[in-house]
Amino acid sequence: MSEANGGQGSAPRHCLDSAPSSGRLRWLKYLLGFAAAAGIFAVALLVTVDAIGFWAGAAPTPTPSRTPTPSPSDTPTPTPSPSEGAYIDQTAAITELLHPLSDVENVILLIGDGMGDPQISLAREYLYGDEGVFPGIDALPFTGELTTYSLSKSNGKPDYTTDSAASATAWATGVKTYDAALGVDRGGQPLPTLLEAAKAAGLATGDVTTDELQGATPGAQVAHVSDRHCYGPGDSDCGADALEKGGRGSIAEQLLTTRPDVAIGGGADAFEKKAAAGEYAGKSLFDQAQARGYQVVRSADKLAAASAANQSAPLLAVLADGVLPTVWKETPARVGGSDAKPVTCEERSKPRVSLAAMTTKAIDLLKVNDKGFFLQVEGASIDKESHAADPCGQIGETADLDAAVAAALDFAKQDGHTLVILTADHGQSSQFQDGPTSGTKSLALKTEDGRVIYTEYNSAPSSSKQQQHSGSQVRVAAYGPGAANVVGLSDQTDLFATIATALNLERYLQDLDAQYGATPGQHAADDQTAALRQHLEPVDEAENVILITAPGLDDNTLTAARDYAFGAAGTLPGIDELPIAGQLQAATRNPLTDSRLKLSPDKSVTAHGVSSYQLLEATRSGFAKSARTCLKDPGVTNLGDEAAEIIQSLKSNPFFLHINTTAVADAVDNADACGQLGAALNVAAAVKAALDFAKEDRNTLLIFTGGSAGSSQIIDKDPYSANSLKLATADGANLGLLYGAKSDGRRTTGSQVSVWAYGPGAANLLGLHTPADIAALIKAATG
Repeated sequence: MSEANGGQGSAPRHCLDSAPSSGRLRWLKYLLGFAAAAGIFAVALLVTVDAIGFWAGAAPTPTPSRTPTPSPSDTPTPTPSPSEGAYIDQTAAITELLHPLSDVENVILLIGDGMGDPQISLAREYLYGDEGVFPGIDALPFTGELTTYSLSKSNGKPDYTTDSAASATAWATGVKTYDAALGVDRGGQPLPTLLEAAKAAGLATGDVTTDELQGATPGAQVAHVSDRHCYGPGDSDCGADALEKGGRGSIAEQLLTTRPDVAIGGGADAFEKKAAAGEYAGKSLFDQAQARGYQVVRSADKLAAASAANQSAPLLAVLADGVLPTVWKETPARVGGSDAKPVTCEERSKPRVSLAAMTTKAIDLLKVNDKGFFLQVEGASIDKESHAADPCGQIGETADLDAAVAAALDFAKQDGHTLVILTADHGQSSQFQDGPTSGTKSLALKTEDGRVIYTEYNSAPSSSKQQQHSGSQVRVAAYGPGAANVVGLSDQTDLFATIATALNLERYLQDLDAQYGATPGQHAADDQTAALRQHLEPVDEAENVILITAPGLDDNTLTAARDYAFGAAGTLPGIDELPIAGQLQAATRNPLTDSRLKLSPDKSVTAHGVSSYQLLEATRSGFAKSARTCLKDPGVTNLGDEAAEIIQSLKSNPFFLHINTTAVADAVDNADACGQLGAALNVAAAVKAALDFAKEDRNTLLIFTGGSAGSSQIIDKDPYSANSLKLATADGANLGLLYGAKSDGRRTTGSQVSVWAYGPGAANLLGLHTPADIAALIKAATG
């Protein structure tokens, strides 16, 4: 059941069917340390197992002063760096982790609301330092990217910057819809959800959030309303959905009818409201819940004491009147904040129950069902605190989610039949740099390792309390049977098909389609496990290496180039065909050539200012003007042709080729939107030429990365006070680009960026890396 641009049945964009580690591959520190202790592998492989305490049950949220500390009894022998000894290829270890979707019994889906790459990177940098790692988020071994667009309600064209409701509906139902819609398509037709189908199949179900239980992400699994703000009876936004008007009722009322076995979150205010119609008219929803057999708990102590939850006595735990309070104290950014003394974030004196504790409790209550379970968990306030320009708030909530991921991962490793998936519903516009900015909301933070980083919020006027979402693709990561299905590039609707197939929900979804009168959809996913195995050749089979770098080409620019030139459901030639995707921590303009492990390519090409489009600069008033169209530059050098020519000249002998272009970063620094997108498309042409050769040769390792992040972002509202521009895309929609303030004469940010690969050794680039990791892999591949 997939819909794109208003039509059913768009094909998933997994690239694994297109063709048959570093010294510090960080996610394997955790994974293989655990595996060795369990006897899964014969030899303990790799590095320090950091912060192992986070894997134990309801792990505490880390405080700003806490850094990962290895446990001597659990620490495997560190892997030597290339300067100290042999490189250890991770291909065999990764292959051991591949199991088919058919082995899944349980699925835990974790959502970081508004948790794009910049938000992950800021929290990691602050908590653990320049080369630190998250114990949960960075321990998931299989990684990829998800596209997140929604649809215009009026014309069905792409809306490149989704809200949480349309986004959650996409993975809950497999159908794209309009912003504010929950569990309904663009025409208002109710759609069956994963949670509903899992319940119909006899599985245990859970919905856990730090938001109100009526919020967009939890609500998308249990309700069908035309407006996400229809929280409780009597709300003015309910319209025809209200019970008294013949509708299904508010989100809170529908939650009680859907009847998940476990529901934990906030939102007591809505449950205090009285039903206006139906069997329970005149009663509060709390009274109604008790009358319908729910265990209603209102405190952390009562939640901890709960010992069972099922359809006879489901658990409704409502722990706050509204949204649960943040873990850390609010410390909002302000105009001029980056020029003030750097601050240190503080934890609340009376912290609320952690998301890890809620997740662990839900798992303990659900796992007794012998048919399995489906659990959705949301860390909601990463987004809310980013909207409020509060860096400490968003960092604390990211850490809180990380501990929940670690708890879920711990269970999955012990269970052996649980698929854990982590992703975000959309990106956010908060960023951070290594220098102060002026004229926008900002705040200087002192990190755990003593550095200062400068956060910036510029997607709304300084008087506004609502920063914007970003339309960037977002990270997705997984562990367990079927985890291969998240590798590479896919869409949120593909998550629906993966989970539905993993839990064998096809028949139940078809029954619900018929019950709702919905058009029968495509509910099945092709398992990518076998296809991924075809791409797991060891690094010692490599004879050639092609490295393509383009500083500034981060996920926002990749998404914008794809959207502009090929539409929301399109694909970038070359780049989107690469089967392996990971993340790179980088803070310099050309991190690979600046790496302490110097590379010596047989041929190195640096292309300056190479863009297929002419200059079109963003301005303070650029978004308010009509959408513009980029003009092609007829005299431009085509990097694809140049790359193909160079490869042909080198291929008679084993070679290492490095192609680097500064054009993307130069364009971003100058707020040149068309130059930036044209440069990205030129890089894609070079990657395509290299990939065509690598597929034919079969002994070539191809690596592509942006290397560093620029400040441009995809937005859908005029920021009023920053450089922006509106462009008309290939599929007839509007794409807004926003540029951050300059720091040290550049618009470079500290966000992680994607790294993509194909060929022998490519599997080493799954997960999180530093430039030195990539340099070490290249040295191993070139002997």
